Amino acid sequence: MTKIEWSNKTWNPWIGCRKIAPECDHCYAATFASHGLHTAHSGAGEHGDRTGAIIRNSPNVWTEPFKWRAGWRVFTCSMSDFWHESVPLPMLDEALAVIDETPRLTYQILTKRPGNVGRKLDDCRRMSGSERRSRIQTVCRC
Repeated sequence: MTKIEWSNKTWNPWIGCRKIAPECDHCYAATFASHGLHTAHSGAGEHGDRTGAIIRNSPNVWTEPFKWRAGWRVFTCSMSDFWHESVPLPMLDEALAVIDETPRLTYQILTKRPGNVGRKLDDCRRMSGSERRSRIQTVCRC
């Protein structure tokens, strides 16, 4: 479980980001990534700041959603931005496949890049608009 009251789990298939707004100045994820708390995060942060690198998380992270209970809300990419422009399309497509294969979960995806959502879904040829609205809660955090 997570200590985040509005979610049951967090899922970070990748970590890393780049500052794009003044609100990014106090990013908790940049601080955590730069502390080197996990070797999988190496390169995503330095000196309390983001490097702009997108780092794929370990294989066991990618399989975790298949073990979770029906009805759980999953805060997705708490250590990144799911719709970040530097996420390679094959990796994004793989994450969307996990979402497709776990319909019993609701994925909560916060982003500062709402303009990327439709284009990236189209590029991956994933989910119609109605499916996207019912399975993925995307919130802009500007």
